[in-house]
Amino acid sequence: MRRVDVYGAGALVWRRKNKKIEVLSVHRPHWRDWSFPKGKCKGGENLRNCCLREVWEEGRVQIVLGVPLGWQRYRMNSGRWKAVHYWAAQVLSADSPAAQLRRRQKFSLAPKSEIDKIRWASLAQAERMLSAERDKKMLKQLQKLAAAGDLDTEPVVVVRHVKAVKREKWADKKGAEKSRPLTAAGKAQRMEVAQVLSAYGVRQVFTSPWKRCYDTVHPYTEASGIALQERRSLTEKSFRNAPEKFGKDIERLLLAVGMPRAVCVHRPTLGEIIRIFRKYAVVQVAAKIPAKDPWLHPGEILIAHTVAKKKAALAIVQIEVVHNSQSAE
Repeated sequence: MRRVDVYGAGALVWRRKNKKIEVLSVHRPHWRDWSFPKGKCKGGENLRNCCLREVWEEGRVQIVLGVPLGWQRYRMNSGRWKAVHYWAAQVLSADSPAAQLRRRQKFSLAPKSEIDKIRWASLAQAERMLSAERDKKMLKQLQKLAAAGDLDTEPVVVVRHVKAVKREKWADKKGAEKSRPLTAAGKAQRMEVAQVLSAYGVRQVFTSPWKRCYDTVHPYTEASGIALQERRSLTEKSFRNAPEKFGKDIERLLLAVGMPRAVCVHRPTLGEIIRIFRKYAVVQVAAKIPAKDPWLHPGEILIAHTVAKKKAALAIVQIEVVHNSQSAE
């Protein structure tokens, strides 16, 4: 694999108009070309935040991320190697809870000297307009997903709670396991969790009522104005006492047709969740699901992109794992 000197992110923002798919493209006067909105990560910025920022600055739209489309790797004129990660994305609806969190972010629009035209184009029009072959390949990938019915997805997000005080240090406290609090590092991590939930337009959040789980996702629900729904069935104790019941409950909770949703859980329950995900994942996706315990580290996130299929409630057509504080993944 070639070295990477610069990381960046971008999106193929799509919509349906008159039953046909259109994509958003931008014109760069300096390069005299049409491309997709994208840009490089700034100072420790993670890929998803970079993608949201760049699409707003260049494309003038707030977006919600969909399925990942993979990487473009190429050599810049300077001789340095650049890697850009792309997602399929749609315009964030004005009534989305995620929009509330975005209003706190201050992004500046790209100047006319950088982006002077923005255009929605059909897939055929976009293929003619795009200048780089690598962009045309991304467009064909989007078209392939649309043809397979795997483009218009709904995210199901599993969060392992962020870093908490160790069990042995809190063991002598009353109600120790229920009340174990977050560490200072955990409190910082939960803001990253909130940003990820916003990036995927999460509208419904469930959690174990134990403090470390509740406190992990509360910043997002508080900022977005949605109710944080506590479920006793998600605690470690409930899982240990009745693992089979936990499996049935979590399957109904996560894999029923509904809306973009997230759940915050404890490490011991992740194995059962992974088993359920494997049950619903299409063959080519199963290999991307974490293969061994601990499945996810504290504060890490598993995103299952799902679509409704005729013979099953949902099918998982793509998987992402979000690591902590990493601009490259």
